[in-house]
Amino acid sequence: MIEKIVGFCDLYKIGLESGKKYNDKELYEFITEVLILTRKAGKVYFKDSLLKAAGIDRSELYWYCVNRDYNLFNQ
Repeated sequence: MIEKIVGFCDLYKIGLESGKKYNDKELYEFITEVLILTRKAGKVYFKDSLLKAAGIDRSELYWYCVNRDYNLFNQ
């Protein structure tokens, strides 16, 4: 889905699907792939639950990854 909409969005908000179990290595790889796909396409917000499950601290992410208080309309 993300691959098909790259370039059409200014902000990508990505989280986990409720009720599913996820492997932390697979989540890390998914986040890495999303970062590669969106690096020139807009801002990315990963929900806290996704980062926690993947074992990633928000401070480790790239400059185009935003915090939960990011406001797309005040840029």
